[in-house]
Amino acid sequence: MFRIWTERAIPVAIQPMFKDVTPLGPGAATPEDPLSVLADAQGAIAGGITRYDAAFMDRAPCLRVIARTGIGIDNV
Repeated sequence: MFRIWTERAIPVAIQPMFKDVTPLGPGAATPEDPLSVLADAQGAIAGGITRYDAAFMDRAPCLRVIARTGIGIDNV
């Protein structure tokens, strides 16, 4: 199963598209430190809240892809 870290919950309308995905992070109701599960993530859905900088990448050794919602690359 592919593990995706996401800032927000996956909308109900598109959840069937994620049947082979395990969501991680705040969008998956992770405890106080949403980045604690980042090491297991193979992908990330980037919103506008979290900075996807070197410190973020250091905590995500398995990360292979980042998909950006919205527009811009200022946080990635």
